Amino acid sequence: MAPLDYRPSSFTLLETLEHMRELLRKRGFLMEEGEWVNPIPHVWSVRLQDKLCSRLVSNGKGVSKEAALVSAYGEMLERLSCNYFFNGLYLSAHACAEPFVYYPQEKWFPFEGDEWPRGLLDGPTLAHYNLSQDLVPEQLIDAGSGDRSRGICALPFIRQRNHQTVWFPVNIISNLYVGNGMAVGVGKYEARVQALSEIFERHIKTTIITDGISLPLVPDEVLARYPHVQEMVTTLESNGLIVEVRDASLNGKFPLINVTVMNPVSGGCFACFGSHPRFGMAMERAFTEMLQGRELQQLIDLPEPTFDLTKVAEQANLDAHFSKFTGRVCWDLFSESNDYHFVDWDVTGTPEEQFKHLCHLIHIVDMDIYIADYAFMGMAACRIIVPGMSEVHPVSRLGTANDNRARHLRQRLLALPVLDVPALRELLDELEDMDLPPHQDLGGLLGLLTDDDSVWKGLTVCEIRLLINLALGEREQVLGDLKDVVACTALPQSRRPRYRCLLVLLQLDLDLHRDLQDYLRVLQRMYGEVLVEQCIAMLEGRAGFPGFVVAGDDLDGFASHRTLLEAREKVQKAKAAHYFALR
Repeated sequence: MAPLDYRPSSFTLLETLEHMRELLRKRGFLMEEGEWVNPIPHVWSVRLQDKLCSRLVSNGKGVSKEAALVSAYGEMLERLSCNYFFNGLYLSAHACAEPFVYYPQEKWFPFEGDEWPRGLLDGPTLAHYNLSQDLVPEQLIDAGSGDRSRGICALPFIRQRNHQTVWFPVNIISNLYVGNGMAVGVGKYEARVQALSEIFERHIKTTIITDGISLPLVPDEVLARYPHVQEMVTTLESNGLIVEVRDASLNGKFPLINVTVMNPVSGGCFACFGSHPRFGMAMERAFTEMLQGRELQQLIDLPEPTFDLTKVAEQANLDAHFSKFTGRVCWDLFSESNDYHFVDWDVTGTPEEQFKHLCHLIHIVDMDIYIADYAFMGMAACRIIVPGMSEVHPVSRLGTANDNRARHLRQRLLALPVLDVPALRELLDELEDMDLPPHQDLGGLLGLLTDDDSVWKGLTVCEIRLLINLALGEREQVLGDLKDVVACTALPQSRRPRYRCLLVLLQLDLDLHRDLQDYLRVLQRMYGEVLVEQCIAMLEGRAGFPGFVVAGDDLDGFASHRTLLEAREKVQKAKAAHYFALR
């Protein structure tokens, strides 16, 4: 989340900060403030974490300590308001019996076969998500409840062009938009300006990077209007770095600034972008984004620019730009032959006027804006969707990597130790039919948070296939999966000896010229008698699924997951209290 702009507000920064703290306290969230970083003047960052649920984390950044805290608390409130922490999370069997699963205003759309439910989405969005006519309703069942019997769960959004209500499937929101377009603010319009600025930043940044666009420098006389920014530049350059500030507005069309830091020693560079209708705030955001959670020494090992635009445009490189801000850029970004001219842009006015201006920029390129406003956490929050602009993941993900694609396996996998032979064979066949990568994390695939000491930690598709085949006595089927398990970097160290031992025992079993008894003593010395005996029992189909328990409706054995669901209950209560108070 970008730092909130409270200058037009009647609240002081400290008043807003204390208000945010109190809002979270009242709803049962106890925040710890830590990991402070202040690498240069006017750049602060901080991390928030809930004391009761370590999965509730947010980061803040700003030009002062107080501004960074407001940013962090704002991000926490926006994430709670927009269900960010629960995206793709299995909400347990109890969720289906609740009065509402996501929001009180949700609506369920039953369907039969491939017939599209009436009233779901509108013409433009349906065409966008189903352009190839291969999207079927079954793919839009929400992963949280996985309740096929109720149909598709959808939330109301308001299309800004005509103020009509459009129902968006929760599945689409969770799969494609993640955290992009979420914001909180002092007032509805301030929140909307924050969200739209974030959407512009991500979209235009991607365009500039993938197309190798050359941007014009911001003239020195313009930088001179912003003493804070000048001091940031001077401090960075006094530490041996090269800093350039560029206008990324593409001839004034979009409110965006680029800041690039280059290290002449390593030859690497680091490009960040900031967006806001106010020119000065966009620059501040680019700097605070660049240095969030980073000390100056972390700007030493930077990726080098390249002339190979195909490498820059690769999805893995783009992901690095947004996850760690360490993606590579093309040398063309710095060319003196600029693709655009510098424009001294600045959008003044009230938050409502700025919001209308940002909407105009989107509407004139024939895109639509859909907004859901939320106020149940005590501050104005919103989620904004701009189909074709605000996606974090491509629309094709709905068909190829949907977070609900394994929901039909979840209950059986959670009851693995008590499945009979026919059920195990059927489960194995379905896993094979899904053609999943062998090192696919199974817990994440099922929407489960796993504990560090659990057998589910680092559990992969190849490991579960291996265990099922062993339980079925199909030892000749497991050699390939066993080699994949041993090679998997995600496999916890505590389970590695078991699978190394199993691999040796299996190779001995398949070798017609060697006898286990000739190697048993050294294997027992290396792995211990107990583990060797357990592995022999596994190869003989006598050990079942060591360490697995039947999770049941209460998800026994998933303490971290249950703690996050307890946090969700606090949010659900706030939603219900606010919604029914308005009725």
